[in-house]
Amino acid sequence: MSYPSQLTKNCPRCRAIKTAETVYCACGYRFEADTAGERSSSDLMAQAEALYETHLRARLRRALRTARFAKIDVLRDPRNPVKTDQLREAEKEVKLLETQVTIQSARAAAARPRAQSALDQTTPIDAQAPETFRTAQTIKAEQTLEFLRLQIALERLRST
Repeated sequence: MSYPSQLTKNCPRCRAIKTAETVYCACGYRFEADTAGERSSSDLMAQAEALYETHLRARLRRALRTARFAKIDVLRDPRNPVKTDQLREAEKEVKLLETQVTIQSARAAAARPRAQSALDQTTPIDAQAPETFRTAQTIKAEQTLEFLRLQIALERLRST
């Protein structure tokens, strides 16, 4: 496990290790925006909203399944008051969760443009071009190979 150094920083987008004075990563990430906290906080908020929306949708699916089974039970035994109450409770929960999902979807949709606008401010325009991406990937691959060569040489020196 490696620990962060004062002389390096990690790119949150591509996980590359860069020197402390690097302004742009090869993937196009701009490090100054991260220190201001604008991009990371809006990205984090958008991710949290989307995660909670996913959680609510899973709960809604589970509640719909429970309501369907309760309805089947009531159809099999329509005179049983316990099963009728269970169906009512399941339908209430489904309606409540549908409302919560609607509200959360609106929150997540509102958070996405804020995160995207922060991303647009931190991403240079030419970083979105395919040639730039390929060039950046080539540079990263070369750096990785050089790093591996240095590690092998270091291991050889340690063994002798």
